[in-house]
Amino acid sequence: MNYLKLVRLPNLLFLGLVISAMFWCVLDPMLAKLYCIQEIPQAGLIFGLMLCAALFTAASGYVINDYFDTKIDEINRPTQVIVGHGVSRQQAATFFTVLLCIGLAAGLALSFLLKSLILSLIYVGMAGALWFYSSSYKRMLIVGNLIVSLCVFMAVFLVGYVVFIALRNEYEAGIQMLVDANPAYYNSLLRPFYSVLKWSAAFGAVAALLTWMREIVKDLQDRKGDAEMECRTMAIVWGEKVSKVVITLLAVATVVLISWLIRQLPFGENQWTHYAFAYVFMPAMVASIVGLWMAKNIRDYRILSNVLKGIMLLGTLYMPLLAYLFSTLNPNC
Repeated sequence: MNYLKLVRLPNLLFLGLVISAMFWCVLDPMLAKLYCIQEIPQAGLIFGLMLCAALFTAASGYVINDYFDTKIDEINRPTQVIVGHGVSRQQAATFFTVLLCIGLAAGLALSFLLKSLILSLIYVGMAGALWFYSSSYKRMLIVGNLIVSLCVFMAVFLVGYVVFIALRNEYEAGIQMLVDANPAYYNSLLRPFYSVLKWSAAFGAVAALLTWMREIVKDLQDRKGDAEMECRTMAIVWGEKVSKVVITLLAVATVVLISWLIRQLPFGENQWTHYAFAYVFMPAMVASIVGLWMAKNIRDYRILSNVLKGIMLLGTLYMPLLAYLFSTLNPNC
């Protein structure tokens, strides 16, 4: 049980849900309905390896974070400390190593399957970023929050990038032959490739912005322990008011990006279902900002952190809605 707590099992399940929804509820139906690509090449295998790489790498990140943050957590949340109590430091270090090796092995296997050196470098880079974040970067002004947000962005964007590589490997030769025969086909033939990247990047950016907001809220919540360990978080260096201003600006950026997203795909008579998401998401964002400026103590920030997590879940539930809307379209074949 302590090991499951150490890897934040609910968070891993949520990450798995996000990756699964992005792959099966957004990219797969989009390719089928808008571009007549009925099946992502080797879909089951690449999805399994990608999911395994993401979950085990994220789990290792949680373990090493708790390993380095034991003293801070004993101040901020003494009843929840596991490393040094339920799990020894040596056991935690071994557990981290095993999880990281499994995650890297899955990522490198996927890279080999897709013949992509860049993808392998990305997986190695993300593993290194999690280590350095936990050991030192998280105590640095802005840098720590940016690394966490970037890792969340990459977890979502990589879904699209992996699909992009799989499509390129499968269809590149045929596309090149058609383009050589008629260069005017170039843009239309490559549109599915770049749509996959665009949508995964957009969803990844939303996830990253929400994560950055939540990370700053958690820094406001954990100021006492962070200050004791001489961390230079935004809440400590710039203070509570400036931190709230930054969170508000990030919320505005999130709303703007969501507004752009919901206008991108035409769904005909079912357009109202598409926009219905906005009428739920926008009030939730407004409520979170109101709650932010009313927050005064640790309890208030803890509630706000959970509200932001709920908004992330709401965004994930939007993906099955997209799958339904895609199902109502007639294929453009």
